[in-house]
Amino acid sequence: MNLIKQRLKALRTWLTDHAYHACIIPQTDPHLSEYVEEYDKARVYFSGFTGSAGTLVVTLKEAALFTDSRYYVQAEQQLAETGIDWCKSDSENEPTLPLWLSKRIEPGQKVAANAYYFAHKEWQALEQTVTIEHQNQFESLWQERPSLSKAPCVLYQGPTLTCQEKIAKLRQAMQQQAVDACFVTALDDIAWLLNIRGGDVAYVPVVRSYLWVDSVCVKWWVDSHKITPPVAQYLVQNNIQVCSYQQIEQDLQAMTSAQRVWVDAGNLNQRIHALLQAKYTLFHKTLWITEAKACKTLPELRAIEQVMVYDAVAWVRTLKWLHTKLADKELISELDFKDALIAFKKQHPLYLDESFEPIVAYGAHGAIVHYEATKQSNIPILPQGFLLVDAGSHYQYGTTDVTRTIACGAITEQQKQVYTAVLQGMISLAEAQFTNQTPSAQLDSLARQPLKEMQLDYGHGTGHGIGTVLSVHEAGARISPKSVKPLQVGMVLSDEPGCYLKDQFGVRIENMVAVKASKSETAGNEVLPLHFQVLTCIPLDCSAIDVSMLSNSQIAWINAYHRQVCQKVEPFLTTQEYNWLKTYVYEI
Repeated sequence: MNLIKQRLKALRTWLTDHAYHACIIPQTDPHLSEYVEEYDKARVYFSGFTGSAGTLVVTLKEAALFTDSRYYVQAEQQLAETGIDWCKSDSENEPTLPLWLSKRIEPGQKVAANAYYFAHKEWQALEQTVTIEHQNQFESLWQERPSLSKAPCVLYQGPTLTCQEKIAKLRQAMQQQAVDACFVTALDDIAWLLNIRGGDVAYVPVVRSYLWVDSVCVKWWVDSHKITPPVAQYLVQNNIQVCSYQQIEQDLQAMTSAQRVWVDAGNLNQRIHALLQAKYTLFHKTLWITEAKACKTLPELRAIEQVMVYDAVAWVRTLKWLHTKLADKELISELDFKDALIAFKKQHPLYLDESFEPIVAYGAHGAIVHYEATKQSNIPILPQGFLLVDAGSHYQYGTTDVTRTIACGAITEQQKQVYTAVLQGMISLAEAQFTNQTPSAQLDSLARQPLKEMQLDYGHGTGHGIGTVLSVHEAGARISPKSVKPLQVGMVLSDEPGCYLKDQFGVRIENMVAVKASKSETAGNEVLPLHFQVLTCIPLDCSAIDVSMLSNSQIAWINAYHRQVCQKVEPFLTTQEYNWLKTYVYEI
């Protein structure tokens, strides 16, 4: 019996002993984060599936994992021989998790789930179909569970408003919404508001905590071991009261200083929601913090632009390294490329860390949207075909996220055509003219059109918000078929169409863009024309382009983009490096 089957057997024994007929294990944390501490990865422990999104459901006889199209190939591979079925959570042809469970659980039979790991709306949907109870004791079966992080907090010194300025603006927003307090649970919202960063979650410099703001006080529930003397002094100076993270339930039950509390239901777990709802009238709406954080200030945008140059220099050096190794017929692998890219990035003194686990995927691995090269999966990079690399970094004043698909040598006509269609989609979105009232789904369709003309598409959104030394997947800004919320000035997003042909290859090309006003902003609700400013200055692979597919304007865009790339990075490159770059980004 393999390890996952043994763990599921132990879990089913626990369920039987405690009169439960099923349990649900999502992968998130009490703050409903996308990326979580090792401590919160119970779903990985019981299923073996390591994707960042997905929920495991285990009954006494069956088990299923629900995940979206980004992870279909990965789920199929990692769940093989575990006895766990996988279900497509974003498919209209497959049952939802509540429906799947309701067909296997009789009325009156109980389902166990840790309410700290469920949004209130998710819990409500489950309650309508099954009898679900807050229960986390089954997690004790994970005997070697990692401890919670003790990483210290640090003060963020980037070009941003002060903590007091942000709190004052939040209180103004609270007055406009007629609320007495705001309860904040999203970790990047808290980090942004307080101008504090941490090390609790890999790649996302946040601190596990809760925050309460009313008209007179700010309370921060956090592990006191993380508060260094400089941070402690800063908190006193800013009148921020520190409370014990472990005492959040007791403290909320004891507080009586507000009647109407502003919360974001999308980030508020069921357990805390129930405690607040028992005492206060809850006002459910996206927090002012989330929206303000998404719209970067001019100083922040200038800093990000400079950071993109640092990143581009490292990329150019790595691309030169790759092509030199391939030309010399040296044996290199996916992990070798990853190590080289990070090593070149670390040469810059403002480099802090990667903003997510780099994806370095050669050949058929490129068709796995969130592939991760490991010692077991690592393969050689040959002088032919595509290498897909998706990587990003945190520098002291900004965060990057970029994807490049690289022709390592000879490629097929099909590969060239797919690459060019993806590139056309990326350019179409980058050149879009829109307004502050345009549903972002309309922008998404621009990036997909060239692929759809070839009867191809991709199963992920086209753009996500990018934080400033925070989450690389930031809430508040999004471009996808389901997103109707218009974009606003100052938002920084990815522009990343792709195409993934299973067992063959994958193509994704991603630039970062900022939303800019096409004329001076005006007061009121007037329609404001907008456009994108391309922030990324990393070269594209000219050798992978089928020029016959391009319009004259697209050719002009590519050539102008590469002239800008060369201009920005030249001061940081050696003569040899710059000469190589000029051969890589020739005029087409």
